[in-house]
Amino acid sequence: MSKAAGFLQRSLVTPLVTATFAIVGLSGVLMLLDVKNGVIKEAHELVGLLFVVAATVHLALNWSCFLTYLRKPLTITLGVVAAVLVVLMLVGSQGGARGGPHAIMEIARRVETASLAQAAPVFGINAEESLTLLRGQGLRVESQDDRIADIAQENGKNATEILTLLMAPGEPRQDH
Repeated sequence: MSKAAGFLQRSLVTPLVTATFAIVGLSGVLMLLDVKNGVIKEAHELVGLLFVVAATVHLALNWSCFLTYLRKPLTITLGVVAAVLVVLMLVGSQGGARGGPHAIMEIARRVETASLAQAAPVFGINAEESLTLLRGQGLRVESQDDRIADIAQENGKNATEILTLLMAPGEPRQDH
């Protein structure tokens, strides 16, 4: 290994891999726990790209050591598992699977782009009740024809916050 490559590994690449791993790991756990905002998502994606680049450089600098691991049964098993997971992620991202998290996200997207009148019944209330509920929380809402996403933007909130406010307290009602 050249002196420059050794310098890169010790002083830049290894700490960079470690730091980006920590950031991507923490942001991933936060998103899994539904602690989501634009900063966390953006950081996760951008630092994730930096992590891939840094890890690739780290791997190249340590290739001979890496080759010794490739001969071990555990490494081979983990490689097969990783390959299967990658295939499943790629198939799932192409819409091959029905239901699951993708379907839930699509339902949420459709509710967020619906008008208040269209979304209200999902929460067991009518359009007039939804107007009263949101206005009672101090939100600006023109009419029941306003889209949830537009109400959120107008009031400096995200659509999830508006939908959460529409969840009437108490037991779900069956009379609507």
